[in-house]
Amino acid sequence: MNRQALRDWVLRYKAEGIDALHDRARSGRPSFLDEGQMAVFRGIILRGPNTHRDGISSWSAKDPYRVVEAKFGITYRESGMLKLLHCLGLFWQKTRPSDPKTHAVFIMDRAGWCCANALAVPSNLPLAFLPPYSPELTVIERVWLYLKENYLSHRVLPSYEAILDAVGDAWNKLVDEPRRLESLTHEPWLAPVKT
Repeated sequence: MNRQALRDWVLRYKAEGIDALHDRARSGRPSFLDEGQMAVFRGIILRGPNTHRDGISSWSAKDPYRVVEAKFGITYRESGMLKLLHCLGLFWQKTRPSDPKTHAVFIMDRAGWCCANALAVPSNLPLAFLPPYSPELTVIERVWLYLKENYLSHRVLPSYEAILDAVGDAWNKLVDEPRRLESLTHEPWLAPVKT
């Protein structure tokens, strides 16, 4: 702490007492988007991308920047975009694609926790089990191996929350490299089925 900051704190304490030492709310820089634009942006993000128009099935970290720039001609930096999303009550976990023509099948191996009776499976999500002893068919194993080797190994993390943050950061870095993710998960038998 420098002398000026200490002096300011002493003056605030003398003038207003102990409550004056708490951080005061700051208005901060106003958003580049007006209220109407923020409502439109929020609606776009919540609806998710159109797989046919946008060519993607879910938002990546860079897509909100592109949406704001294309729709409103305004450029945000990463910190500003994260603050905007937070201000709108949006988080990465909330944005999901919603194309009514899309149908999903959940492919699982036969690990004990996948076959447990306590597993709650939605009625609209059919399960398909892989044959036993077929790790080459379990694409996610390659993804986890890549994440562990490149982002998560040789680290000691202080808490459960730190582990979740580290895994989330590693996943976001991988999602920002769509070609890498595509190469890790490409299998000829996983080609989309056209109906």
